[in-house]
Amino acid sequence: MSYKNWHRNNGVNGKLRRSAGKQKRSLFLDKYAVSDVVGNILMVAITVIMAAIVAVAIFGMEPPANVPHVSYELKNNVANNSYIDLNHIGGQQVKVSELKFMADGVEVFNTTNSSINNTGIWKIGTTITLNTNNTNIIIIHLPSKELLQ
Repeated sequence: MSYKNWHRNNGVNGKLRRSAGKQKRSLFLDKYAVSDVVGNILMVAITVIMAAIVAVAIFGMEPPANVPHVSYELKNNVANNSYIDLNHIGGQQVKVSELKFMADGVEVFNTTNSSINNTGIWKIGTTITLNTNNTNIIIIHLPSKELLQ
């Protein structure tokens, strides 16, 4: 029996019989299983990256501005028709130094006749007297840069 036939019959080079060493070596040389593992790892990595991007976008937003809520009424000043009275009738108290009063795009100021001049706080029952007779008044809260509603 020749060397070539002996190997063929015993399956050393053929596919009839494999030794344990050849099975291990062929397992590591098999590339098909690796592509599934790499694909799964990439899908998990992409999912984690997308979740991180969404989390940064959501938690990176600023909270809404803290604007005080005030109910007020506008009246013409009884003593002087060139003045307007703003009566605080409900809501939160506000420091007058944090407010800006505008009448048709022009800033107007409170007069010395205002009942808030002693404390500087506009609260329920107090009146701000403005030196304008224009009833188209806008009140801006300076720290939040929002209109006072």
